[in-house]
Amino acid sequence: MTSTWAIILIAIAALLAMGLCVGVGVLTIRWLRHRQRVRIEDAAKALHRAYRAGRPATLNTLIGPMGISERRAIRLVEQMEQADLVRCEGGFIRLTESGVAMAVRLVRGHRLWERLLADDASVPLGGLHAAAERAEHRLTDRQIEQLAEYLGDPATDPHGDPIPTAEGRFAAQHRSVLTDWPVGEPAEVVHVEDEPPQAMRKIAALGLRPGMVITVTEKDARRLQIETDERRHGRLSPIVAGNVHVHAAPVEPKVSPTMRLSQLAIGEEARVVGLSDACRGLTRRRLLDLGMTPGTTVHAELSDAMASARAYRVRQTLIALRREQAEQVFVERGHETGGGR
Repeated sequence: MTSTWAIILIAIAALLAMGLCVGVGVLTIRWLRHRQRVRIEDAAKALHRAYRAGRPATLNTLIGPMGISERRAIRLVEQMEQADLVRCEGGFIRLTESGVAMAVRLVRGHRLWERLLADDASVPLGGLHAAAERAEHRLTDRQIEQLAEYLGDPATDPHGDPIPTAEGRFAAQHRSVLTDWPVGEPAEVVHVEDEPPQAMRKIAALGLRPGMVITVTEKDARRLQIETDERRHGRLSPIVAGNVHVHAAPVEPKVSPTMRLSQLAIGEEARVVGLSDACRGLTRRRLLDLGMTPGTTVHAELSDAMASARAYRVRQTLIALRREQAEQVFVERGHETGGGR
């Protein structure tokens, strides 16, 4: 009896071990397939980036950015040829229609994910790229379109890059490198390159972001001295400043408020001019849903004892806003209707 039970236990252990090996083997195969798919998708993006920049794509287009050897790059291109993603002609690599569609889909998912992280999770500009690089390979077509709908089909990502439409179209951008911009002439930041990370960290340290108006106050071969519309001063080396793109600042400011809603006294009325550019994501959508749209009349009604929140009458409805929310709304004062602070 004892030997019989021993044999049974040995058989069970062997079956469990066999099942474990099979499970590990399946997971390993899945991981290898996923890694290969990621490499092919990264290669399609690199080739498409070269195409968008007007550069011919070669093996070096993959070797440098992807950090792979020439041998691996050749093997990768061969696999992409077999999948009808690229064509090779005269030493140059050209994406097929299928290859372009793959690359654009990845770019769309990447930039929408960056927009989500910046708007809803308040992730700093320098922390967006790495997270989006991982997410872009997991997003399905349906998830990408759901994300676009949720975000309101934004035109650009937080760095200022255009987000391609569902049809694969990129909006045209007219911009100049900051190093080429004349001293003393206000410029609006329209794009901040997120690579290399070291340059991105220095740009982020100055708080530079798309939509900000800056002025180059001094410039020489070693540095650019800049002043922002937030009265911040800083300097950038030319190699870092080359990652910032600008165009002429609007002749008239985007919003010309006389005050912030939080400064409105109890009993005063004001007309909404607009929301701060810094107000994004859920906060922006909530304020718009509450009626804080240009031209709307707002009346300050009540304040709590600590003045940390106030009640405002908007379109015959009383709403409560925290001070930090009211600071995001720009208004022009109307007239007093009575009441005190």
